Amino acid sequence: EIVRSFPVTVVNIPEGKQLSIYPSNVTVNFRTVFPIADDITESLGFYIDYNDYASSKSGKCPVYISSKPKDMLSYEIEPSMLDCVLEDKL
Repeated sequence: EIVRSFPVTVVNIPEGKQLSIYPSNVTVNFRTVFPIADDITESLGFYIDYNDYASSKSGKCPVYISSKPKDMLSYEIEPSMLDCVLEDKL
């Protein structure tokens, strides 16, 4: 297992808007094949989609992984749902 912390970004945000997310980082627990030759976490990104926020009644959004490396068996994101607040960009 590998445990790492990652910043979370927002995709599909309309121009002139800003979506603040809380917390801004997630902790991810990866399960991988053994032994692993490369750091599978090196090129990963985590994001939320504005469209999920737009259709949410609670203001919470799920976190997505940008890609799944071939040596990764599974992963868990904590927290898996983030609080979001929409603001006008200044």
